Amino acid sequence: MKVAVPTERQEQISFVKWFRLSFPKKRIIAIPNGVATNALFGRALNQEGRSRGVPDLFIPHLLVWIEMKRRDYKRPKTTPKMGTTAWYQKDWEDYLMLCGHTVFRAAGWIDAKEFIEEYYILKN
Repeated sequence: MKVAVPTERQEQISFVKWFRLSFPKKRIIAIPNGVATNALFGRALNQEGRSRGVPDLFIPHLLVWIEMKRRDYKRPKTTPKMGTTAWYQKDWEDYLMLCGHTVFRAAGWIDAKEFIEEYYILKN
């Protein structure tokens, strides 16, 4: 029987839903850099400041950025296989860390949830 593996989008939706239920007074922002557009609209977005490689989610209260990756649920949790990271994503991650922010590359929404639970406890 083939197991349906959630898409990166589905993983992100699950995480945002969990976050908003768990921390109703904290805010989370999605950065829709991967949105498919036509060439004209794409140029307009770039002129407005869109920058490829910025992580998918930002939690201002914690200064945490999350790059959501699709998790391969057929592998054990100890060796999660994730989607690949492009050089421009790594460049943004490095820059944000130099600015004093935390960046976490999550292997699915549960990985992101566990990171935030642990990180939040450390910060409070």
